[in-house]
Amino acid sequence: LKIGVAWGRKQVQELLERAEERITRLAPRAAHAAAQAGALVVDIRSDLDRERDGLMKEAEALRPLRADVDAKLVAVRDLEERKRNHAVEIEAFNKKIKEAEEAPRAKRNELAAELEPERERLSKAVATLTEEEGRLVTGLRAADQVYRERAAARNSKVDDWNARNKATADAAVKHD
Repeated sequence: LKIGVAWGRKQVQELLERAEERITRLAPRAAHAAAQAGALVVDIRSDLDRERDGLMKEAEALRPLRADVDAKLVAVRDLEERKRNHAVEIEAFNKKIKEAEEAPRAKRNELAAELEPERERLSKAVATLTEEEGRLVTGLRAADQVYRERAAARNSKVDDWNARNKATADAAVKHD
């Protein structure tokens, strides 16, 4: 290039096209392998394009976090179903207790003794379900918070990227 020579947009485009004919384009993995083998690899993407690719990787990184939240939610829903079933068992047990209380006095003690193992089983089940609920709900809340925070941070970056990309596109339209 000579200093002082004015280059028009069309001339620059032709120069770029000729240069691109001599460039070997590589996929990301091939470029990495070539660089590892000692080749000079030049990333000619714009800053916005490189940033977009990073945002896409961040989105991919969110998938396992979302899957973890979903798995924990399934476990909580399963627990809720077991709690509903347990409540039905308690209702049935309470009916048996009421029947025992209404039985003749001589039969009450016998019926109460027969119901005692079921009372113990239901009490243990309540304790187990309560403990499990505390563990599962706490885990779900923690996983959901991590996911939401990271997703919100990524979404903020995407919004910023979209605004800058729009500004760049608008500026290019004004120059044409």
